[in-house]
This record gives sequence, structure tokens and C-alpha cells, in this order.
Amino acid sequence: MALEGFGAGQGDMCESPAAVRWGRSLALVGLAAQEPMLCSPELRRYDYVLLSTHGVIDLARPEYSYIALSGPPSGASASSAADGRLMMPEAFGLSLQARMVTLSACRTAEGDYKSGEGILGLTAAMFVSGAQAVTASLWPVEDMTTARLIGDYHRRMGAGEPPAAALRAAQVDMLSGAREAFSQDPTSGAASYAGPLYWAPFVLLGEWR
Repeated sequence: MALEGFGAGQGDMCESPAAVRWGRSLALVGLAAQEPMLCSPELRRYDYVLLSTHGVIDLARPEYSYIALSGPPSGASASSAADGRLMMPEAFGLSLQARMVTLSACRTAEGDYKSGEGILGLTAAMFVSGAQAVTASLWPVEDMTTARLIGDYHRRMGAGEPPAAALRAAQVDMLSGAREAFSQDPTSGAASYAGPLYWAPFVLLGEWR
């Protein structure tokens, strides 16, 4: 699991087993992807935040929906601030100024519909916390294809493409690649990725330009 923030600044690259920083960009991997970092005011520094992890959505009790993160290191005492679960009520309190938050996990666009309020879920929490736009999934996603799709999507945004155009291009590229694989070998596993289950789960909400 990983938490990654992509800022607009540039600077020297510093590496450690737990973190990679480049100017205003940040990648936290493994045990470094913990709740205290995500809930830190430092999160406001980043223009792009990518959560590539697991999502658990409880439609009957939306307050029990959460994003799974790394738990405390072995031997450390667990607390509500570092239990490895960013619960939906906690997500409403994040310090965000991000242009884009990508929730690369299963069913992150789902929630409980409330009359007069819309869908109450993780995406709503990101907007309330300050995100200008959110990319989220409509159904369970497959790890390998999602990593490719979301990686391409963020690379395109990093190159200056507007979010809507970047997402569409990443989806079309995955679909075209799957069709080409099918034309060469219909039995290829990559050929099955032509199904919308793999290339179409993510939607863009909020500021799309």
C-alpha cells in the first residue's frame, strides 16, 4: 500500500527506505504510509494526492467506511490516530489544498445517498477537506490494471494534460493495448482487459479542466 503526493515544485531528490521526496512531491511506501502522515497539516503542501490502497465501503453504515493504510510498526502501541484505518469521519478532517485526490481503491465513489446532500462517502469527505477534484472508482478494481491505468493518468497530468483529457487518454490507451493483444493472441490474458471492468471503473468528480 502507498500514499503518494505529487506537488508542483522541484528540488533535490532524497531517498530513504521509507520515503522519497522531490521538492513538493512525496511518496510514502509500506510502513511509512501511516495515518498520522495523512492526517498531518503537511498534506496541504501537495497539489496531487494519490491513495493506492484498499477501500472498504459500508453502505448500510457509511461512517464505518474507511481507507486502509499501514498499521503501526511491530511492537508499537496502536492508537485511534494510527490504527491503519482512515475512517470516513476522520477523512472529513484532512488538511487538503490539492488540485486532485485520486482514491485508487475499490468502490471509493460509492456512498449513502442523502436527500438534499447527495452521496455521503469518501469522495464527499475529500471535497469537504479541501480537494478541488477527486478521481474515484465505481466498482471493485483489479490491482495490476489499476496500477497501469492510474500511473498513466498521473503521468499525463504531470505532463500538463487536463484531468478529464488525461483520464480519457489513459483509458483509451489501455483499451487499445488490450485490443492489439487480442489481435495477436486471443488467448492472451492481456486481451481480457478490453472489458470496461478494467479500463472504465474510475470517474472524475469536481474540477475537470
